[in-house]
Amino acid sequence: MFPKESRVLIADDSLVVRRSIRNMFNDLNFSLVEEAKDGQLALEQIISKAGTGEAFSLIISDINMPNMDGLHLIKELRSNPGLVNLPFIFVTARGQEKDIEEGLALGANSYITKPFTKEDLLNSLLEVWEKIKS
Repeated sequence: MFPKESRVLIADDSLVVRRSIRNMFNDLNFSLVEEAKDGQLALEQIISKAGTGEAFSLIISDINMPNMDGLHLIKELRSNPGLVNLPFIFVTARGQEKDIEEGLALGANSYITKPFTKEDLLNSLLEVWEKIKS
């Protein structure tokens, strides 16, 4: 499981969704949780902290966002040698099989369809941790 001191970034254009996910992480005893309201701001935050003691350990991202959507965000991360392996989970309302396949093909480590529960998030975190540690 991700260490509780892992730094998490939640990228979603909905404040309500960001706060809901933040509360789930808080319930799971994660305290270093930050937010971005779109993919462009998320990318800027990720890049500015990369290689520092405050680098993100995990990205949680919606797909449909203004300025830069989640698909473009993950493409940017996967094309950057220093960020190519940054764990990434899509949390989105786009739940059709083709959407899931596209997200995973672009390099997402997991894909959660909204609405979801804290248990769904926990299961995804465990799944991703197993993938990156094996």
